Amino acid sequence: KHIGDYAFSGIYFSDYLSLPDSVVSIGTRAFYNSSIVDFVSFNHNVTMIGREAFMECRSLKNIVYRGNVEQWDSIALGDRWNHLTSLKVVLCLDGDIKLSE
Repeated sequence: KHIGDYAFSGIYFSDYLSLPDSVVSIGTRAFYNSSIVDFVSFNHNVTMIGREAFMECRSLKNIVYRGNVEQWDSIALGDRWNHLTSLKVVLCLDGDIKLSE
């Protein structure tokens, strides 16, 4: 249910990353400095993305969020959760959210 702090820090993912539907939270620096080449996909069950969770995932381009904009807006986002990434947009079922750092 919880991806722990630093759980996948520095790991190389050859393509995209799809988190299981059972995940409800992503810990601090869980994917820090990981190589996620294209996108991360996760379900509307995620309620928290920790501080610097995807920091320095420089190849990460998109988040595919399997929920709607309202659900995304209710996620507790930690400070600098997407710092030093190429993330520009979250693709939701009912529209896109442009990100700013």
